[in-house]
Amino acid sequence: DSVLRQLMESCWVHSPEDRPTFVDVEARLARATRTFEASTFRRLYAALAGRAEPISYEELLVGVKGLILEHAQRHGISAHDANIYFNVVRDNTLLAAAHGQHGADAVNELLRDPARLAVRMYTTAETLPANSPNDGRELCSILNETLREDKPTHAIIFTRALNSFCVTGRTPGSLPVRWPPGNEVWRGGALPAEHHHFFTVGKTFRVPSFLSTSATQATADQFMQGRGMHNGRPAYVRWTIRFDASRRCNHVNFISVHDGSLAPGGLNAPGANPHVAREDEFLFAPYSVFTIISVLFRDHPTSEQPHEIVLRASVDNLLELMSLENAPWV
Repeated sequence: DSVLRQLMESCWVHSPEDRPTFVDVEARLARATRTFEASTFRRLYAALAGRAEPISYEELLVGVKGLILEHAQRHGISAHDANIYFNVVRDNTLLAAAHGQHGADAVNELLRDPARLAVRMYTTAETLPANSPNDGRELCSILNETLREDKPTHAIIFTRALNSFCVTGRTPGSLPVRWPPGNEVWRGGALPAEHHHFFTVGKTFRVPSFLSTSATQATADQFMQGRGMHNGRPAYVRWTIRFDASRRCNHVNFISVHDGSLAPGGLNAPGANPHVAREDEFLFAPYSVFTIISVLFRDHPTSEQPHEIVLRASVDNLLELMSLENAPWV
């Protein structure tokens, strides 16, 4: 079940269009040899986490803008389009933060809580125009691609701000976390056949990007219905992630605010409130550790009968080996 064996078999499939390109081969080999221990992310994040001064709103904006411009350059998108997209994300975030506030309270989040602003940016439904009208990318997708490729120079501030919104280790007097019923969350999407070999019962691994999950299976399944095809083929998968019943998880964020971009009519819609979560969404930090409890691969997965993989979330990433394999896909 090694990465090299799977890559070799991918290269000799019958149909030429189904074989990986040399660019794909290079990327898959690079991912196979990359670990948290050897990552650029670990080095930059440790330096930032050890800094005495907190992250400022200005730093957050510079980092997010650099992240968007770098992504645009990599994918052949004009700097003009990238700057427009950044301005939309920024403006939505600030308007949402000030929504319903008056006087000094309208700028309180801007001045004192960049972590909450980062969460609003991460939740945006606005997309960056790409080479075709239907190929736009949300900011969360742009950030996660950068983290997976371990090119985090512009992503590190954004990531640190998001992680500092963590649901555990809050200051005394904070509101209690609303953990999901049954201590389970779900994620729906696609899992291409070339990655099935990695997911075997008992394996422990890291996910080298943020991982969004929902406290309701119906929400995850709805997402799966829209994202379950891969290269024109059904690859539907439902992930179930279980927390420890008593200790839960030290590195997952509860997303409690948003930027208003998903609601019809945005912030002007009746009853719109960007200070209340749209759903019970739990966001795992980059390089979170999971162990595979069970796997069910179907010959012909559908949205009603998808592949099913059950994972156990580590209680604390700091207690896990830094040399664990990175998942090629989750």
